[in-house]
Amino acid sequence: MASYKVSWPIIKNFCDERYKALNWIDYGDHYLIICCDGDITVQHKMVKNGSVSDVTDFETNYKNISNVVVNQTDKDGATYTRPKTTDQGWRYEPRCLDFYTSKHLSLYNRKHHGGGILDGTDYGDASLKFYDSSDVQLVQGGAESDVDFQTRLTANCTKTIMEWQAAYDMDLIGGILQLKDTPMGDTYFWCIVAPDIPEELGGSIPFFASGLNLHFYQSGTIHYYDGRGAKRFFYDPVYNSNKFHFVLKHQAGEQVGMQIIIDQFKE
Repeated sequence: MASYKVSWPIIKNFCDERYKALNWIDYGDHYLIICCDGDITVQHKMVKNGSVSDVTDFETNYKNISNVVVNQTDKDGATYTRPKTTDQGWRYEPRCLDFYTSKHLSLYNRKHHGGGILDGTDYGDASLKFYDSSDVQLVQGGAESDVDFQTRLTANCTKTIMEWQAAYDMDLIGGILQLKDTPMGDTYFWCIVAPDIPEELGGSIPFFASGLNLHFYQSGTIHYYDGRGAKRFFYDPVYNSNKFHFVLKHQAGEQVGMQIIIDQFKE
């Protein structure tokens, strides 16, 4: 094990960058401050009548949150191993959304309040977008009724995008997809993350490269897509780096029903 005597700025940066806790002993005229990371230990002798700014920084910002147990051991001295899945205080809270392609007002994304199916308040963080074969978005006209707009979708819609972006940070584990019915023809499905950021700048990341052909899947089947480890996504209202596009290309007007579950931890 290597041990180094370092300055106060170095030891606090060493611990901050590695998310390690400081430990200290008060010797009256000075503090002995220690931080360990594996086989490396750094220590600093902080004289109380020395650098006023260093002592103030330590006593104000670090002293009360330090002196934690580095390793928990049993009565034989063996170290406990405790796997950590997400941040302390975060909870497992999957988000469920269901909708139909080419179908106006089919997205369900509501809270549980109220007695009826449609009584709960909409979360307001998801939407459906429809496109024709020329990739032109089909938007309901101001004077167009829901019935007339649905007639246009039935005749022309060949691509449906369900857009979701939650206004919070999350640890994404994976996703679950369930089909209501097998599509009549080839229906390709993609999940694109950060679609507003160009691919050359690190965005527009496809979770399903080449797309899944849902025509091969049986009605009612459930498909799990596990990342085998949580990935942190930070809410960013400017660059939308945590926005998801669930893209489906299908036969004109076909209504493919599905439920998507975002498997996540959140604060």
